[in-house]
Amino acid sequence: MATPAPESPHEQPKLSWKEGLYLVGPDPLTSPYYSSGALIVAGVGYATPAFQIGLYALLFLLAPLYIEAVLLTLSNGGTYVMTRYALSHLGKLAIVAAAVVGVIISFSYVATAIVSLLSYSDYVTSLVAGLPKARVAAAIGLSMLPALGFGVWVMPDQWRRTVGTVLLTSLIALALSSVFPAGIVVMLAPLTLLFTLNNYGLKESVQVSKTIFLINLGVMGLTILIGLIYLLMHGGHLSNFLDGSHVSAALAQAQAEAEANVPAADHGMGHAAGRFLPGFATLGAALIPAALGSSILGASGVESVMNIPEELEDPRRDVRRIYMWMLSILLVIG
Repeated sequence: MATPAPESPHEQPKLSWKEGLYLVGPDPLTSPYYSSGALIVAGVGYATPAFQIGLYALLFLLAPLYIEAVLLTLSNGGTYVMTRYALSHLGKLAIVAAAVVGVIISFSYVATAIVSLLSYSDYVTSLVAGLPKARVAAAIGLSMLPALGFGVWVMPDQWRRTVGTVLLTSLIALALSSVFPAGIVVMLAPLTLLFTLNNYGLKESVQVSKTIFLINLGVMGLTILIGLIYLLMHGGHLSNFLDGSHVSAALAQAQAEAEANVPAADHGMGHAAGRFLPGFATLGAALIPAALGSSILGASGVESVMNIPEELEDPRRDVRRIYMWMLSILLVIG
């Protein structure tokens, strides 16, 4: 009887379902941040939570269909694989269509990363906005600190390379600060570090994603806790969810001052929210399509579980667990 061939020592180890959740979870779990902002900017106001929670509830109800679709192929490749599989009867046209869809999805991932890093740059720059001069240099130096801490925490055995990478990239960013906008040079150090760490291997990628995942959950949990404490102390003003309310003069003045001091912070969207936040009874019919379109942003990233079935220990079990846990977390924090 022939003995089975031994596994290659260079074969990547398979991931547990928790590691798979850490790997793909950060993408969808950041979606509520900008989807809620997009809904408010669209003028949805106090109806924002209803559209977000409604979307996640719908995804939860459709989860069995989505999971079955993923389990049909159990192949990495996400939407590309599903498009090619669904259009396989069209022959070569299916390959072309799948390639186009794959490129579009890839651009969406790149866009998500760019938006996140630009937001990071804006926040870091706002911390040094009060300095009389050398604000960009101070922001670059400040951006080094989380990059160093993040890299050493995730991969302590590579701390020398991490420190060297961050320092060199920060010097390059400082040299380029006279040519490129602050938003680009401030994010260079964390961008280069994340790219380097992410390419060490799959297990290292899990460490990177796990760190982001846990920090994200911690921030969301703290935000929810502070909100609940505020509700207990000041009441909920539930009538605003029906009738809406005007933005207070103090808040309007603070918003105007923030836009005047740091005009890049809102990327041109700060004036769209207006002075009135509508409720369900005052939400115009014309805003409903805009609200539905903006709420779809909250589902960005949930398809990422389709990219890792081949890397899981037991994909038929783990895909289901990862997707249901992902949607459950989104539904709770939505």
